[in-house]
Amino acid sequence: MLKQIISLLFGLLFAEPSLSAHEAGLGLIRQGPAHPVSRLMAENPAAKTMDEPALETAASAVDQRGNTDSAIVEEGVEDDAPDAVDVVETAAEGKLSKSEARKQQECQMANAAMTAVGVTQNTSLQDYVRRVGQRLVDVAEVGEETFSFDVLETPQIQAATNACGNIFISTGLMMHLNSESELAAVLGHEIMHVLKAHDKRRKRRELLKGALGSATAMVLGGSSYSRNEINRSMRTATDLAFTQYDQNQEFEADNFGAEIMAKAGYSPESVVQVMAMFKALESVEFKQARAEGRSNALFRSFVTSHPPTPERYDRAVIKARALNAENNDYRTSDEFLEQLDGVPYGLTRTTGVLRGNRFYHARLGITLALPEGWRQKQVPSGVLFESASGDAAFELSTARLKKGLTPEALVNEGLGFKVIEGRDLTIDGMPAYIATAERAQTVFGERPIRLIVVFDQRRGLAFVGQGSGKFDLKKLADDGSFIKIGFSLARMQKADFEAAKPLQLKVVRASPGTTMASLAAQSDLANYPEDELRVINGLYPQGEPEPGQLIKIID
Repeated sequence: MLKQIISLLFGLLFAEPSLSAHEAGLGLIRQGPAHPVSRLMAENPAAKTMDEPALETAASAVDQRGNTDSAIVEEGVEDDAPDAVDVVETAAEGKLSKSEARKQQECQMANAAMTAVGVTQNTSLQDYVRRVGQRLVDVAEVGEETFSFDVLETPQIQAATNACGNIFISTGLMMHLNSESELAAVLGHEIMHVLKAHDKRRKRRELLKGALGSATAMVLGGSSYSRNEINRSMRTATDLAFTQYDQNQEFEADNFGAEIMAKAGYSPESVVQVMAMFKALESVEFKQARAEGRSNALFRSFVTSHPPTPERYDRAVIKARALNAENNDYRTSDEFLEQLDGVPYGLTRTTGVLRGNRFYHARLGITLALPEGWRQKQVPSGVLFESASGDAAFELSTARLKKGLTPEALVNEGLGFKVIEGRDLTIDGMPAYIATAERAQTVFGERPIRLIVVFDQRRGLAFVGQGSGKFDLKKLADDGSFIKIGFSLARMQKADFEAAKPLQLKVVRASPGTTMASLAAQSDLANYPEDELRVINGLYPQGEPEPGQLIKIID
C-alpha cells in the first residue's frame, strides 16, 4: 500500500493531464472540488495504447458517428512488488542491519516515485542510455556499488538518482542535449552523487518522509483539504526527493564526473556545454516571464536544483582544460541525435495535442482554439489552459450523461453550481449551456467562473469548461477569452485526426541558407518557437546551423 501511495503522489505530479488517479493504477483519491465533475479524461483502456493505425481507424469511424465512444472506467492494478514496509520486515528476517534496511526502503520509495512517471517503451533509446551509463561505470571504480539507468518519458527536464544507484533521466532533458558526451556528462554527474554518498543527509530524508506522510494523509483523509493544498504538499515532497545538493557536493560531482568521462573517452568540455544549456533555459524563462508580465517558473525546476552558478561554470572550464592537456582524443558520433529522432515532444496523445493555437483530443474527438499566447499546462488530471500572464485559466473536464438530462439541469442539479445567469444554445450542432456562477473551486481557489457545457450525445459525454481569473472577485476580467474558447469547441472531422498526432522531435540536416528563424516559421510550436529551437540545438541566443549539420526540429 505504501508503494502505491508514493506512486500516486509522484504520479499525479508528473502525470499527463488526461490521466485520472485510477489510470495511474490507484483508487485512493477522493477529490472534493465544489462540483463533482469527472476530471478529464479517463478513457476505455483499449484506447490507452492507441497507435497510428488506431488513429486512422478512429478517423475513418468519424463518418459513422457513435462507434468511437469513450467510457470512463475505474480499474485497479495488481501490484506484485512488496510494500516499502515489507522490506523492513524482510530485512529483519534476513538479519540486515537497520541502516541497510532503511536504505532499501528509501530506494524502493524513490523507485516507486520515478516509475510512476513512466519509463519509456522505446527499447532502442533505453538500451542506448544503458550502454553509455555502463561505459562510465566500467571506469569509475565503483567497488560493490551497482547502477541501473532508466529513461523516463516526460517533457519535464529532470535527472535523479538514489542511494541504490538507480539513475533516471527524462526525455525532456535528453531533448536539450546535443551529443553522447553531453549525455555522459549528466549520467557521470549522477553516478558521482552516489559514489560520494551525497544522499546521506538524514534531515532531508526525515523531511521527505514527513512531507510524503502529510500528502498521504490528505489524500486518504477526504475533502477537508482542497485540491490545491494536496498539490502543494506533493510538490514539497518532490522538491525534497530531487535533492538540492549543496554547492560543494555539486562541485565534487562535476569534478569527478568529468574525470570518469575522460577515462571513458568523452570530452569533459561537455560538462561546460550542459551548463551553458541550463543557463540558456534560465535566460529564456526570465525573458519570456518579463514579456508576459508573470513570475518565472524556475522555482521547482531541474535548473534550480542543479544551478549553473558562475563559480561552478568556471571550475568546470578549468577542469576540462586540465583533462584535455592529458588527452584530447575523444569519442564523436551522431548516434545520440539519431536515437532521439522520433521521440514524442511535450505532452502526448493522452493529454491532447496543441498545434499552433489549435488543441486536438483524438480519443474524445474534440478540437478547440486558444487565444494568442495561451498554453496548455500539465496538471494531475483534466486539461488546463492558461493565459500568457498566468492570470486566467480555462479548465476542461467531462461528466457522464444520464438519459433525459439537459445541459442546464446538469449544471444546476448534477454539478451543483450556483448560477447567476445562463441560457441554452448550440455549439457545433450540440446542445449547450452558457452561464456565470457565483463561486466555484478553481486552480486559483474559490472564484466566480464562466461556465460552458456542451453535450456530445453520441458519446454520452458532457464537456464542462470553466474559466476563471486569478484576481477576479466579482467580474470576470478575461471573460471574452473564455467565451471564445468555449464557442470554438467542435467535433473533430476526418482531416483533424492527422493534426491530432503528437508532436515529435525530428533530426534533419541543415541545408545552405537554413536559419533558426526559417525553421521557427515552419514549426507547429505554439509559443516562442525560435527560442525553443535555439535552446534545444545549443544555439541560444544567437548562431545559425552550418550546412550539413544535424539539427533538431519539432514536427
